[in-house]
Amino acid sequence: MEQLVVINGSPKGKKSVSLKFVEYLQKKNPQTAFRYFNVAQDIRSYSRNPEAWKTLKEALEQSQGVIWVFPVYIFHVPAALMRFLELVREKDFQGAFEGLYTTCISTSIHFYDNLTHDLMRSALEGLGMHYIPPFTADQADFFNTESRRNLEWFFADFLGAISERRPVARRFAPLSVNSWTYIPGPSKEPIELKGKRAVIVVDKDVPGTNLSAMVQRFASAFTGKVDIVELEKLTIRGGCLGCMKCAFDHDCTYADKDDIRQTYLTLLDPADIIIYAGALQDRYFSSLMKLFVERRFMRTHYPFMKGKQVALLVAGPLSQAQLLYDTFDADVQVCMGHFAGAVSDECMDSAKLDAAIDTMACQLARYAIAGYLPPDTFLGIAGRKLFRDEVWGRYRFLFQADHRYYRKTGFYDFPQKDWRTRWQNFILTIRLLNPKTRRQMRNTLSGFMVKPLMNELDKM
Repeated sequence: MEQLVVINGSPKGKKSVSLKFVEYLQKKNPQTAFRYFNVAQDIRSYSRNPEAWKTLKEALEQSQGVIWVFPVYIFHVPAALMRFLELVREKDFQGAFEGLYTTCISTSIHFYDNLTHDLMRSALEGLGMHYIPPFTADQADFFNTESRRNLEWFFADFLGAISERRPVARRFAPLSVNSWTYIPGPSKEPIELKGKRAVIVVDKDVPGTNLSAMVQRFASAFTGKVDIVELEKLTIRGGCLGCMKCAFDHDCTYADKDDIRQTYLTLLDPADIIIYAGALQDRYFSSLMKLFVERRFMRTHYPFMKGKQVALLVAGPLSQAQLLYDTFDADVQVCMGHFAGAVSDECMDSAKLDAAIDTMACQLARYAIAGYLPPDTFLGIAGRKLFRDEVWGRYRFLFQADHRYYRKTGFYDFPQKDWRTRWQNFILTIRLLNPKTRRQMRNTLSGFMVKPLMNELDKM
C-alpha cells in the first residue's frame, strides 16, 4: 500500500476547508494510506516536543510523497506553517524531506495564490524535494463535478510522478549569502518630515547585524522621532486563526489580549510612511513578520494602507527575491497606498548603501508631503476588483463590515452603473449595423480614440 504524508498548514486543524479536499482524495483512493500532521495547529508542540519530530520522521521514512495543504493568508501560507518550515531548518530536519516528491493543495478566492505557491515552492525546493505543480482550489470547487474530476486527475498524476520517478526541474536556486559587515556613516542632511509620521516595523532585530545597522541608519535620515516597532518585543499570542469573527465589525478574537491591535491603532494607522525591515528567509521575511502582517486581517479587506508610502529594508540578496518585492507591491496597491520600492544590503558597500538609504528616505518624505500616489497597475486594480466582486456576491452576509465600507466609499464601481457609457455603447452598436458607417469607423478609429483628449488639450 502506498503511503503519503499530509502536512496540514491550517490553524483550524481538522476543521480546515482545505483539508477536506485531501480527505475527498482519501475516500476516492482507499488503496493509499494518508498520514496527517496538523503542524500549524500543533506548532507549539513542534517547537518544544522532540517526540513530535520523531513521529514525523518515521512517517516520512515510510512514505512515497508529501502533500502540503493550506489556506492562503494574505499572499502566503499561514504564519504557523512558515514557522514549521523555519523549525525544520533550525532542527536540521531537512534530510527527512530530501528526495521526496511533493505537491501542494490550497484553497482561497484566488487572490494572488500564484505568489503563495511560488513562495512555497522555493521553500520546498530548498529542502531538496521534487516539486510537482499544485492544485489551487476555490471552496466552491468542492461541489463542482468537473473540478472534482480535475482534482482526482491531479492526484493520479502526482502518484504517477512518484512511481515513475519523473525528473523535475528546479525553479529556484538557493539564495546567496552576504558575508560582509555594513558600517553606516552619518546622515549628511536629515530630512524634515513636516508633520508626517514614519514608522519602521522590524523583523528579528539582532544587534550587530546588517539589518540592525540599516534600521538605525534609516531612522537617523529623518529629523524628529521615527517610531520603531520591534516585533520580538511585542506580546503576541498567535497568528490569525481564520475564525472570521472580525468579518462582522472588525473586532478580532484576540481583542487586546496582546499588543497587535494597539500597535496598529497607535502606530501604523496614523503613520504616513511605513518601512518593513527584515532579513530574507525563503524569499520572504520571517514567520514573525508574516504573523504580524496576517493579523492585520482583523480589518478584513479594508484598504489599511490608503494614502501611505511604503518601502522595504532587506538584509539579503533582494535581486534573487522578486517574490518578496511583488508581494508587498501588490499588497500596498490593493490597500490603496504607494509602494516606493526597496533597499537591500546586497551591494556590499557601506557608502553605496548609505546613499541608497538616504535616497529612499528623501523620496518617501517628498511623496508623503506632496500626497503623491501614482496610478495603480494591474496588481492593485485586479486585486480590488476581485474583493469587490466576492464581497458583493457570495460573501456579503459574512464580510458585513467590508460591505458597509465598500458601499459608502464607492468600491462597488460596477460598469453596469455607468448608464452614460451603456447608452453610448447601445447607440454606437446600432449605428455600426450600417455597412457604410462600419467602413467609416474602421478608417477613423485611431482619430476617434484620440479626439476627446485633443479637445481637452485645446481647452487649456
